[in-house]
Amino acid sequence: MASLTSIRNGLETRLATISGLEVFDRIPDQIEAFPAAVVAPPEGELFWQYDQALGQAVADLITLAVRVFVGRVDAEHAQTQLDAFIASSGASSVRVAIEGDRTLGGACDTLSVTGARRYGAYSVGDAGIQLLGVEFLVTIVTSS
Repeated sequence: MASLTSIRNGLETRLATISGLEVFDRIPDQIEAFPAAVVAPPEGELFWQYDQALGQAVADLITLAVRVFVGRVDAEHAQTQLDAFIASSGASSVRVAIEGDRTLGGACDTLSVTGARRYGAYSVGDAGIQLLGVEFLVTIVTSS
C-alpha cells in the first residue's frame, strides 16, 4: 500500500523535471521564488477513498492537487507562463511532467492528471502575496 509521503515525493520528483519550477511536496510556510508548485490534498474535499471496486480489483483512489503559482508583476507575462504549464504538451506542461512516470517510481499503481481548475488570483503566505495560479487535479490508483 502506498503512503501519502511516497506519493508526494514522487510528484515532487516529476514536477522538478520542469526547468525553473520551484517545487514543494508539502504546503510551505513561505514561497520566495516563482514559478512554484505545491502538492497538497484539495482543500475541503474528500481526497482518499479506501477500498474502491475497480472491475475485479479493489484499490484506493487518491486525488491530490498541484497548485502552480507565478509572479504577478506583469499580468500578461504571468498568464503566458500559466498557459505553458496548462498545455497538454511541451517542456513546461505539468501534465507531461507528472504523467512521464505514471507509477511515481513505484509509489502507486497508476495516475493521471485529470484537469486544471481555479485559474486566477491567489493570496499566498502570511504576507498575503498576490499571485496568479492554477490548480491541477491528479487522480492516483494504488492497491489497498
